[in-house]
Amino acid sequence: YLFCVFPIFLISIDIILHGYYKFNKINFPRPLAGALKYDPISGWRGYISHEPSTDKKNPIIFDEYGLVKLKNVDSDRGLIFLGDSVTQGVLSSGNNFIFSSLLQNKLEKDKYQVINLAFSSLNSWMEHTELNRYLNFYKGDKNLPSPEVVVSLGGIQDFWRFINNLEN
Repeated sequence: YLFCVFPIFLISIDIILHGYYKFNKINFPRPLAGALKYDPISGWRGYISHEPSTDKKNPIIFDEYGLVKLKNVDSDRGLIFLGDSVTQGVLSSGNNFIFSSLLQNKLEKDKYQVINLAFSSLNSWMEHTELNRYLNFYKGDKNLPSPEVVVSLGGIQDFWRFINNLEN
């Protein structure tokens, strides 16, 4: 019974509940709403804005490189932002209102291109991998500037993961 009946019972309940929820159009909130894809280096990388409350009204849009899309400045000099959801601009009013975009507007006259490598839930190790990926890649693409300044605004994910490990 343990190896045959019980698994069949669990699978049957799962199928029945799935049909019930689908028929009644019940959607459970998913915190990342399928916005992540597997990345062999850092574990995951985002490709869309994933906060349900901002997706429809003011999504954070990514460019063809998977970076937060900012105003394009024709420049060889760059300033890189690393961080998590705050740096990415989650729950902001869209790409034009995140602080990396506002800084881009201020630095435009000085010919600096701001690059936002942030993504929600990145810890410092993941930020480091994103920075290394950019440093290994930008020389092969004429549209990506050479970074002169790197600013990391993350670290809170390291703290929360440490607390989570203490609790477990």
